[in-house]
Amino acid sequence: MVGGASSPPDLAAPATSSSDSDSSDAAAANRRALVDLTRKVGALGRSGRAAEALDTVAAAARAGRVTPDTRLATAVLDACAGAGRADLALAAFDSLFGSPPAALAPDGRAFEALARACASSDPPAWADLGKVIASMSAAGHPLTPAVFNAALGAAARTRDLDRGGAIIAQMAGAGVEPDAGTVEAVRQRKALRSLLKKAFGG
Repeated sequence: MVGGASSPPDLAAPATSSSDSDSSDAAAANRRALVDLTRKVGALGRSGRAAEALDTVAAAARAGRVTPDTRLATAVLDACAGAGRADLALAAFDSLFGSPPAALAPDGRAFEALARACASSDPPAWADLGKVIASMSAAGHPLTPAVFNAALGAAARTRDLDRGGAIIAQMAGAGVEPDAGTVEAVRQRKALRSLLKKAFGG
């Protein structure tokens, strides 16, 4: 578990048993349902309806219409990030990737989406964002510019220059090179731009 969200929505599908032929048919149906549901969650996320996206996935999972995969889980987290709802993202992450019956293992994109959700909340969920970065590394995924860009963007948005400097130092210490997103994240904060140049040159 990354966060400490209470009463997370149950997004994991209930366990079922079936014959081999039924299992094959069910797998094909699940793939089709996943495509449709992932698209719907993405649309809900783009319109800022994160809670409705979670409810939609939870209802489909409870009814046995779909078994969530990592791509759908990441779409849910992206929807939460778009709405600035770190609380929902943390609860969803714990439901999908946490303790049993969750069977999914988070990939780097899932951690990046969760980082964006923590960073986009008002105020930023700094403590949880730090846990995301630590958990991503502990899970064996290389830290990426996207995770630090989310944190830097939040620091720039809130004018927290001390924290922004600490994030840049952590990024340099982890050996993560900045990308175009990093430059964009600090574009409106001269002090952070200067710190970034000092840390990485250029």
